[in-house]
Amino acid sequence: MVLFVDELDAKLHPLLTRYIINLFHNSETNKGNGQLIYSTHDTMNLNKETFRRDEIWFAEKDKDGISTIYSLSDYKINDVKVRNDATYNKDYLSGRYGAIPVLENFVKF
Repeated sequence: MVLFVDELDAKLHPLLTRYIINLFHNSETNKGNGQLIYSTHDTMNLNKETFRRDEIWFAEKDKDGISTIYSLSDYKINDVKVRNDATYNKDYLSGRYGAIPVLENFVKF
Protein backbone atom coordinates (compact mmCIF):
# COMPACT_ATOMS: atom_id res chain seq x y z
CA MET A 1 0.00 0.00 0.00
CA VAL A 2 0.96 3.62 -0.38
CA LEU A 3 0.48 6.21 2.36
CA PHE A 4 0.19 9.84 1.21
CA VAL A 5 0.68 12.52 3.87
CA ASP A 6 0.56 16.28 3.30
CA GLU A 7 2.95 18.15 5.62
CA LEU A 8 4.09 15.06 7.55
CA ASP A 9 6.25 17.23 9.80
CA ALA A 10 3.55 19.82 10.62
CA LYS A 11 2.91 18.59 14.16
CA LEU A 12 5.85 16.26 14.70
CA HIS A 13 9.32 16.67 16.14
CA PRO A 14 11.96 16.27 13.37
CA LEU A 15 13.39 13.17 15.05
CA LEU A 16 9.94 11.57 15.14
CA THR A 17 9.55 12.35 11.43
CA ARG A 18 12.89 10.65 10.76
CA TYR A 19 11.81 7.65 12.85
CA ILE A 20 8.64 7.24 10.75
CA ILE A 21 10.64 7.50 7.51
CA ASN A 22 13.06 4.87 8.76
CA LEU A 23 10.16 2.51 9.56
CA PHE A 24 9.35 2.53 5.84
CA HIS A 25 13.01 2.09 4.83
CA ASN A 26 13.50 -0.90 7.14
CA SER A 27 12.60 -4.30 5.64
CA GLU A 28 12.04 -5.72 9.14
CA THR A 29 9.33 -3.17 10.03
CA ASN A 30 7.98 -2.75 6.50
CA LYS A 31 7.47 -6.38 5.54
CA GLY A 32 4.74 -5.54 3.00
CA ASN A 33 6.97 -3.00 1.19
CA GLY A 34 4.60 -0.11 1.89
CA GLN A 35 5.52 3.25 0.41
CA LEU A 36 5.41 6.64 2.11
CA ILE A 37 4.94 9.70 -0.07
CA TYR A 38 4.82 12.98 1.81
CA SER A 39 5.25 16.70 1.45
CA THR A 40 7.30 18.84 3.80
CA HIS A 41 9.03 22.18 4.22
CA ASP A 42 11.46 20.75 6.78
CA THR A 43 14.95 20.23 5.40
CA MET A 44 16.37 18.29 8.35
CA ASN A 45 15.80 14.95 6.64
CA LEU A 46 16.80 16.20 3.20
CA ASN A 47 20.14 14.36 3.13
CA LYS A 48 21.88 11.38 1.58
CA GLU A 49 21.71 9.39 4.82
CA THR A 50 17.90 9.43 4.74
CA PHE A 51 17.07 9.46 1.01
CA ARG A 52 18.51 8.52 -2.34
CA ARG A 53 18.41 11.26 -5.00
CA ASP A 54 15.57 9.51 -6.87
CA GLU A 55 13.44 9.61 -3.71
CA ILE A 56 13.62 13.42 -3.44
CA TRP A 57 11.20 15.47 -5.53
CA PHE A 58 10.70 19.22 -5.66
CA ALA A 59 7.62 21.23 -6.59
CA GLU A 60 8.13 24.67 -8.11
CA LYS A 61 5.40 27.15 -8.97
CA ASP A 62 5.68 29.47 -11.94
CA LYS A 63 4.41 33.07 -12.00
CA ASP A 64 0.90 31.82 -12.81
CA GLY A 65 0.87 29.46 -9.81
CA ILE A 66 1.25 26.30 -11.91
CA SER A 67 3.42 23.67 -10.22
CA THR A 68 6.06 21.53 -11.88
CA ILE A 69 7.63 18.58 -10.08
CA TYR A 70 11.08 17.13 -10.73
CA SER A 71 13.39 14.60 -9.14
CA LEU A 72 16.76 15.45 -7.67
CA SER A 73 18.21 12.49 -9.60
CA ASP A 74 17.13 14.10 -12.89
CA TYR A 75 18.13 17.64 -11.95
CA LYS A 76 21.18 19.08 -13.71
CA ILE A 77 23.32 22.10 -12.92
CA ASN A 78 25.22 23.22 -16.02
CA ASP A 79 24.41 19.86 -17.66
CA VAL A 80 25.89 17.95 -14.70
CA LYS A 81 23.73 15.75 -12.44
CA VAL A 82 23.73 16.36 -8.68
CA ARG A 83 26.39 14.24 -7.01
CA ASN A 84 25.48 11.51 -4.51
CA ASP A 85 27.63 13.19 -1.87
CA ALA A 86 26.08 16.67 -2.23
CA THR A 87 24.64 18.38 0.84
CA TYR A 88 21.05 18.34 -0.37
CA ASN A 89 19.54 20.43 2.43
CA LYS A 90 22.10 23.24 2.27
CA ASP A 91 22.10 23.31 -1.52
CA TYR A 92 18.29 23.42 -1.57
CA LEU A 93 18.09 26.30 0.93
CA SER A 94 20.68 28.24 -1.08
CA GLY A 95 18.39 27.98 -4.12
CA ARG A 96 20.60 25.61 -6.07
CA TYR A 97 17.73 23.26 -6.99
CA GLY A 98 15.01 25.88 -7.39
CA ALA A 99 11.61 25.25 -5.79
CA ILE A 100 12.04 28.01 -3.22
CA PRO A 101 9.58 30.84 -2.62
CA VAL A 102 10.08 34.17 -4.32
CA LEU A 103 10.65 36.65 -1.55
CA GLU A 104 10.01 40.17 -2.72
CA ASN A 105 10.75 43.36 -0.84
CA PHE A 106 7.78 44.54 1.13
CA VAL A 107 6.81 48.22 1.17
CA LYS A 108 7.12 49.62 4.67
CA PHE A 109 4.44 52.01 5.82
